[in-house]
Amino acid sequence: MRKPHLLGASKIHTQNMDKSELVNLVSSKTGLNEEMATLAVDTVIGFLKQKLPPELSGQLDSLLSGQESSSGIMDAVKGLFGKKDS
Repeated sequence: MRKPHLLGASKIHTQNMDKSELVNLVSSKTGLNEEMATLAVDTVIGFLKQKLPPELSGQLDSLLSGQESSSGIMDAVKGLFGKKDS
């Protein structure tokens, strides 16, 4: 079975990305218009917020509002698994 192509996902940098940037990225990578890209982004964000622990859900909100860098999310993930930077 062939793996689906992630449309350049490995090149996405999330430092201080807000929702509008994510919508634009989805639109440009998929060819969806802005309305459909927004619906796709909102759907994925809603799904992630339901599945993530509350600590990470809040971090996701902060990241998508442009208030937090992705390093904050990574720190929260490490904390969930008992890993701390030395």
